[in-house]
Amino acid sequence: MIIVTAITVSVIFLTDVLFAGRFSLAFLKLIIIGLVVLATALIKFKSADKKYFLSAVFFIITAFFTLFFKYFETSAADKKAHKILKAIEIYKSQKGENPKTLNELAPAYIESIPRAKNVFMWNKFYFNKESLCYTVEDPENTVCYDINNNLKTVSPKNFSKILDID
Repeated sequence: MIIVTAITVSVIFLTDVLFAGRFSLAFLKLIIIGLVVLATALIKFKSADKKYFLSAVFFIITAFFTLFFKYFETSAADKKAHKILKAIEIYKSQKGENPKTLNELAPAYIESIPRAKNVFMWNKFYFNKESLCYTVEDPENTVCYDINNNLKTVSPKNFSKILDID
């Protein structure tokens, strides 16, 4: 039972959190599975068998860890965004306009353009002359900075139009 639990948690964490960056989805899956394991143990055995109880607790603890991971990734992306915004500001003060692409900033204004998050999907910054954005989980959950005033917007409705992506 413990081995199956460890494998299931690992697969969910790797696919939903590290690969897709879908923290909320992983959280929900892990909570639901943990509660189902616990309920099954209580219904089937009329008491919480220790191995079922430990498995359920493991699922639930890992679920809350995914929320911590989301906070960590978002905080890191915000810090990286501010470094890029500072480089854009320096670029604009020297050249009189915003860069056309982020690549124009490296290596003169910033060492390199960082990945927004340490996941495989939705891990980069999206940029046009007025906005610097990154996704928290998918394009529906996005953070954008207005380059002209550093105003932060969470989940703008027009994200795809801002950056001309479909």
